[in-house]
Parts: sequence; structure tokens; C-alpha cells
Amino acid sequence: MFVVATMTAARPRQASHGSPWLAAWLAIGLIAVLLPLMLTGVVPATGVTVVPVVGIVLGGTMTAVTVAARRSLDTLSLRAGEVEAALSLGLPERDSRVLVIDRSLADACCPTLTRPAPPALSLCRVRSWAY
Repeated sequence: MFVVATMTAARPRQASHGSPWLAAWLAIGLIAVLLPLMLTGVVPATGVTVVPVVGIVLGGTMTAVTVAARRSLDTLSLRAGEVEAALSLGLPERDSRVLVIDRSLADACCPTLTRPAPPALSLCRVRSWAY
């Protein structure tokens, strides 16, 4: 499931050389959400509850990473002059790009954070309490 999510997230922008970074951010997002849920017992360690929750969290993480990558690359192509200006002022290449894409990354995550919870998550919660 994770490999397919990484390939799907990398495909829209043909980001083959950036795929390891996409995979890393997907793994970080997945672990950051699932680890507390599993350790606190909110999600019982049974296949009936773990598989759907992992799918839902991975889908949300994949959406956030894809939108952020797309917005960042679009911003870099639209504001290439600002990157060049920052380079001419002596900023390193990484810092000049981060300076330009900083706001678009914050905007890219907002639609994903305000999205309502999928109905399957509520179903998992109800089913896990029934056991």
C-alpha cells in the first residue's frame, strides 16, 4: 500500500528523482499519526481496525504531500525571477527556493487539514467499540 501511495504521489509531476523525499514525507506523516493512535489504544491492534485506519491516514498524507509538491513546483516556475534575485544577493540555492515557496506550502496544507473525516473512520470507531 505504501509503495503504491509513493508512486501515485510522485506521478502527477513526474518527480522520479524526488521520489525518495516523497516516500520519506509519507512515512513521517503516517508514523506521526499512527504511532500515538496505536500506543494509546485508540485503534486496537487488530487487522479489522488497523488496515482501514492505515489506508485512511495514508490517503490523507498522500493528498497533503501531492498538493504541497504540486504547489511548490508551480510556485518555483512562476516566481523563478525571485529565486534568481535571492541567488544574486548571495543566498544559497536551497534557501532562495525555500524563501519563495514558504507561503505556498502553508496554503497547500490548509484544504487537507479542514477536510472532514471520512465515513469509514467513524465506522471503524463504532466497530472497534462493539468488540
